[in-house]
Amino acid sequence: MAKLMKPRLALSGEAISEKGGPPDAKDFICSGAIRVVPDKQIILIGSGDCFEGMALLQQTTRIASVILDGFRTFLVLHTKDFLQMLGQGAELRQQIEKSSGNVLSKIKVAGS
Repeated sequence: MAKLMKPRLALSGEAISEKGGPPDAKDFICSGAIRVVPDKQIILIGSGDCFEGMALLQQTTRIASVILDGFRTFLVLHTKDFLQMLGQGAELRQQIEKSSGNVLSKIKVAGS
């Protein structure tokens, strides 16, 4: 999986994902924290977390916007590579669902 990931730099204030848009990659946060904004609440996720995974797995639109508070570095796994990787086994898919579900549960709890 590491060979398929590409580095991405993003600037403070940049919206790197817009709610309602189609997912184009699974992003992994290398350092720092970002704001996930599903509605009016704000959820912070940070180093080691990932986002857009569930939208890719379920082939749905994004449920939240992602906005940066500062300069951040990500590792990006583009959709084509992500889907190819999923075909390699059920265990890997389960691990990805679990990690994506952790962020998703933070969003659902904040929205309660």
